[in-house]
Amino acid sequence: MTFSPSRIAANNEGLQKIKDAKDNSRTPEGKKWTYPRITDTIVQKGYDISQDTVERFFQQERVYRDNAIAITEVFGFSITDICNSDDSEQLEEAVYIDWREICQELLNQRKWLTTNPLTTGVRFNLDDIFVELGVVERPEKHQYTPDNHTLPLSTKNNDDKVAPISYDDFFTKVLKEKQSAKSQGSRIAIIGEAGAGKTTQLQKIGEWILEETDDIPIWISLTEIGEKSINEYLLNDWLRNATQELETAPQHYQDELGNLLKTGKVWLLLDGVDEMSVSDPLYQIASQMNEQLLQNIRVVLTCRLNVWDMGKNSLDGFDVYQNLDFDYPTEVHKFISNWFKNDYEQGEKLKSELEKSNKEVIQDFVKSPLSLTLLCYSWQLQQGERELPEIKAGLYEWFVDTFYEWNKNKVQVNLDRIKRQEINDFLGDLAKTALDQKISRFRLSQKFITQFLGEDKQKKLLFDLAVDLNWLIPIGVAKENPLEVVYAFFHPTFQEYFAALSIKDWDFFLPSNHIDKPVKDSQGYYKRYRAFERKWREVILLWAGSNHIKDKQKEEFSWALIKFQGGCNKNFYQIYHYKLLEDFLSIFKNTCLNEITHAQINKDGICDDYKLRFSDEWNKYQEQEIRVSFYFSDQIAILEKEITSCLHIWMHFDYIAPLLEIRKPIIFPFSYQFHIKAKFLRNQAKLEKFKKLFARDMDAIFYSQNLSYLLEFINDKTHPFIKGASMARLVMLIY
Repeated sequence: MTFSPSRIAANNEGLQKIKDAKDNSRTPEGKKWTYPRITDTIVQKGYDISQDTVERFFQQERVYRDNAIAITEVFGFSITDICNSDDSEQLEEAVYIDWREICQELLNQRKWLTTNPLTTGVRFNLDDIFVELGVVERPEKHQYTPDNHTLPLSTKNNDDKVAPISYDDFFTKVLKEKQSAKSQGSRIAIIGEAGAGKTTQLQKIGEWILEETDDIPIWISLTEIGEKSINEYLLNDWLRNATQELETAPQHYQDELGNLLKTGKVWLLLDGVDEMSVSDPLYQIASQMNEQLLQNIRVVLTCRLNVWDMGKNSLDGFDVYQNLDFDYPTEVHKFISNWFKNDYEQGEKLKSELEKSNKEVIQDFVKSPLSLTLLCYSWQLQQGERELPEIKAGLYEWFVDTFYEWNKNKVQVNLDRIKRQEINDFLGDLAKTALDQKISRFRLSQKFITQFLGEDKQKKLLFDLAVDLNWLIPIGVAKENPLEVVYAFFHPTFQEYFAALSIKDWDFFLPSNHIDKPVKDSQGYYKRYRAFERKWREVILLWAGSNHIKDKQKEEFSWALIKFQGGCNKNFYQIYHYKLLEDFLSIFKNTCLNEITHAQINKDGICDDYKLRFSDEWNKYQEQEIRVSFYFSDQIAILEKEITSCLHIWMHFDYIAPLLEIRKPIIFPFSYQFHIKAKFLRNQAKLEKFKKLFARDMDAIFYSQNLSYLLEFINDKTHPFIKGASMARLVMLIY
């Protein structure tokens, strides 16, 4: 009889012993032993084992010796109590190696899915939650770098001409029938953003190979390969792990694997090209594809989109497929149902929350498999006790809280609220500083980190914590210095989120002392106008939605954008910052402003009509929206009536008259000036009484530079004279 290497089974007497122990003893928490609880107990001790392995051992099937030892130790037995003592001698004589069984075991271990570094310690059976994802064949596209793009969690396919390929068609046509343009199914790349389901797709390919063919899938996590070649890693590290040898695998194992690789029946499943610790991972892979040992091997690899597209791609012989997002609501709801199959009520409650009319942004956001996984687990932890946020920033706040819950036992530090805030503050400062770099904003070199940390011991401790918690992960080495490690935030959007939390004053985005032209700082250098730098746009929008930033700051920033006059490049500012303002206010829900619109843009991109739309909650008795227009359109008659009747600016005609005289062609046409002057004169005696009555208030208002202070007076409870004064002062400040 022959055996697979290093495998052992329970004998009849031992099997009965361990079954009795399972049925009659209890866990340390007093619960009945089940296969999932046995598996989790072993995993917590540092073993990599699947529930399938545990079940097979209890069915008297052979498993790896180390796994058998771990299972028996759960119930206080030694291996010799359960298994025959002569198995080890038989194993030494074994010559037959069942490669398919070995690869099946390794893939089974990955069915207990750890979604990625962010969810370390949270394990799911892949089959329990899996929803099929289609792909799209990716045509050649223009190159870009992560420094020129904000990378969202949700992957969008912007090429409508490329037809999607269903999950079944991909496996049948591309993998089975080899219908791919470049490689005839022998060289396949699956690319996408972090969390797009690349690793899951690769796992399903491995299962398909074992179920539908007699081929052999060899899984390699490229983050483990270091600077070794694939050949070297296969014949040493992988083989040693696969055969459970403590040291180098025996020569006859290496010979058997070498012969196997020549048969044309092997698939290499290479996961995470972007995680290789070399400066140019694509070139590193490409340089080995033509080596003799790998020529007859089919290769499927995964890679993040930004690494695949960075610079000249050396793997131009690969057929490239990009995972599609989940479809909403069908596939998203199916995933939620799978996740909450044992808690139907919570699953339905989450679906209902997503279906609400104000959750469109979140609906789009959770089309990404990772985002949806994070949402489901956050919802599960909180048992639906918190209302689902309406915007992305709110959801990231959830995810950060969930992250700390998942990882609180991973470091030897109490991750209480104070310590979490320390880490968040550190990450915010680091993220903000990195984003301000001209290049490599998302790749943090060791040199950059060393300069950032300086000699601050507390910062160094927080950096180590962030690495241990996987907020910061090593992604390779610097091209210019192979000895220098490069780090990155888990995902670029988390970097932008932490950066947003660290910005307490809107002056960081737009100098608060700006007057019609660029201004300089105390050292004579021109200040940065980050509000108009595209790389800060996502940070600004996350800042707008953050609960950590005071509304007063956001309101003042809104008004600073409204009254901004750049003094140069008028076309750019009119188009770009108006659009930024609209998006900002669509997220900042607590603003007094309802929306900003540029009502007409001509063929040259010039904004002809710029309106502020004020929320009708300011004048609830009016049952209509109140508009204040500073570049009047053809609707001037309607606007005149609204302003005159409702906003009470006319009461302060004497104050705004100089403005009207100087700039009336721009701000108010003559007809409007005449209209409000006539009304002012008719009521002048009454208004003089108001001036005396509210003298102190008038001084405070007309000397104020504080926009938030002025906005407080614009509501239906304020005296019309005070409201009109505030409106008049706002007009003066804007112009």
